Amino acid sequence: MKKTTVVLGLLALLAGTAWSVSVAFFEVRTAEQLGKGKLDDVVVAEPERLTLALDKNELLKAEGEIVWSLATDPAGAVYAGTSQKGKVYVIRGDKASVAWTVDDSAIFAVAVAPDGKVCFGGSPSGTVYKEGKVFCKTGQSYIWSLLFDARGDLYAATGPDGKVFRIDGTGKATLVLDSSDPHVMALARDSKGNIYAGTNKSGLVYRLSPDGSSKIIYDAAEGEIHALAVDDKDRVYVGTADVAAGRAAPRGPMGIRVVRSMTGGSAPGAGAPAGSGEDGETPGGKLPAGTPPVPGPAPAPIRDDVSATNSVYRISPDGSVLPLYSVRGKMILSLLWQDGRLYVGTGNRGDLLRIDENLDVEVLEKDLERQLLCLVAGSHKGELLSGTGDAGSVARYGPGFIKEGLYTSEVFDAKFVSRLGAITWTGNFPPGTSVELSTQSGNVAEPDASWSEWSAPYQTSGQAVTSPPARFLRYRVRLKTAIPENAPELDGVRIAWLAANQPPRVKAVKVTTPADKSHNSSKPAGAGQVDISWQAEDPNGDQMRYSLDFRMRGDATWRTLEEKTDKTSYTWKTEGVPDGTYEVRVTASDDPDNPKDKALSHSRVSLPFVVDNTRPMVVVTVRAALAGARKTSADVTMTDGASLIKSAEYSLDSGDWQAILPDDGIYDSMSEKATIPLDNLEPGEHTIAVRATDENENVGAGSLTFKMRQ
Repeated sequence: MKKTTVVLGLLALLAGTAWSVSVAFFEVRTAEQLGKGKLDDVVVAEPERLTLALDKNELLKAEGEIVWSLATDPAGAVYAGTSQKGKVYVIRGDKASVAWTVDDSAIFAVAVAPDGKVCFGGSPSGTVYKEGKVFCKTGQSYIWSLLFDARGDLYAATGPDGKVFRIDGTGKATLVLDSSDPHVMALARDSKGNIYAGTNKSGLVYRLSPDGSSKIIYDAAEGEIHALAVDDKDRVYVGTADVAAGRAAPRGPMGIRVVRSMTGGSAPGAGAPAGSGEDGETPGGKLPAGTPPVPGPAPAPIRDDVSATNSVYRISPDGSVLPLYSVRGKMILSLLWQDGRLYVGTGNRGDLLRIDENLDVEVLEKDLERQLLCLVAGSHKGELLSGTGDAGSVARYGPGFIKEGLYTSEVFDAKFVSRLGAITWTGNFPPGTSVELSTQSGNVAEPDASWSEWSAPYQTSGQAVTSPPARFLRYRVRLKTAIPENAPELDGVRIAWLAANQPPRVKAVKVTTPADKSHNSSKPAGAGQVDISWQAEDPNGDQMRYSLDFRMRGDATWRTLEEKTDKTSYTWKTEGVPDGTYEVRVTASDDPDNPKDKALSHSRVSLPFVVDNTRPMVVVTVRAALAGARKTSADVTMTDGASLIKSAEYSLDSGDWQAILPDDGIYDSMSEKATIPLDNLEPGEHTIAVRATDENENVGAGSLTFKMRQ
């Protein structure tokens, strides 16, 4: 009942409202504008369109664990390496179970061999396991990434000494990269057999060639290279994961605390401990001699206080580097090249992005409460698997689109109660797809019970909006598909609105007299004119016209100076009016954009100002001089009826003009007296001329001819 009462009361109030004729539009077209709305199973895709999200199913939910790594085998099974309990899960179809559990606290890396065998790296013991059994001890504490090459050799990226090992089928490890950084975080492989490695601290990308040589091919501005991917053109994609601005990586990868495992043995390549092979090799499945491994503490969850800007770069085979995407406050944690597009996973509040060959970025998921730590291709074309942190989970996206999604726009503010017009939209709607648009209006900024109900869906573009007049408006879009391979695409929404007509407002009127000019400038100002300027605005954005009137202060009648001008300044020639104190009135009207009987206006009166076009009076007298004297003095009286005397000067016998100071030393009144000493006068006639200027630049003059006796 409350909502009905509010709406009916508003309609009654608006019954006599004058509406503006200047139509405006609520319009949403850019990706940034669309991103301000609420997306439920809807994504913002570039260039500037809404579409359905990929179909998504949660395959694993491991409370209290973090899914760090994913891999798939030829049969389509999915393997997930986790922490904090050292478990590897296997997912077959939609069913998940624990495949192996080891003493290590974290499984950061999982890889599947060409023969389908599963290898994974345990940290902090630095152990590589095959099918749950010890396969190789690296002598390092952390195994961050595992990758098989075309021959079936396994590469292990490790820390905290920044080494990469190649492990053959017997578990024999050979050092192939000893980087200058403490951690090698990511590995990738191209079609020519090159292996790429990304490091933590200096942000380096290495290329390891099949001939055994290594080379740095990129030094990123960021300190950590956390993810790598290679496309079908052998272009390398690089994702960075700095926590704080600057090159130094704090604490460890992604800002987590890392520890060195005390194994009592040596790393391969660091000397041959008892029981190890020669040439820096460790026999498969055998522990180095010495004290058994002591498990270190579990890695902490990745940090929430990310302040750095991180990026995705593309390195072409010729070495050229192209930045593709950057984001502040998030890390690039995973990359996957699939079906001609690059998928990007971020954290801490995770985004799932897709970048195509045109470098357009689609937001498939936004601000998840989980980090997207790993991405792998699924067993079907277009299928994608993700692993997340915090509440550890594995989700499958695609291959088709979700059946239904909802987008709710941000709230639009018309500033005033407005009447709503037609709603129009454009897009691409393949067979089996549809969109439904509805609107809702209200008079408080945050939608609440006082807002109208959502309107019935509009069936066709161009329908009149049925929501009642109000100041605030929003719309929602329901996108649907009955065919998983097809999705509707909405390009833009436009809603016409007409605000209640509001009067224009003259904000200020400024009058500049010659006196004002002379006070503010060293150059003389012209007398007999006043400059008038004003500022005005119209809340509806209507075009305005102005009228100017004047009156002498105290008069009741206004007299017209100018009518229907669109200028905002006017020069008034004041010679035709008597001296005195005047006011000017400026009236703004919105009649150019409104019917004559609906137009509104507003006036503002200036501060009083003086019009003075009369010259000062100047009276000159000369004191009598004694016979034979050669000096005397002149007395000058200067008076003005409306303005202060501003300055005076004299000339004797047509000589140079010389300034005069008044007797009291300051020009500050409409009547001034001055004494001029006249010395060294020859006997005979002399003429003294005096001219005085008032503050309105009127100049008065007086002269006197006198005779000096011998």
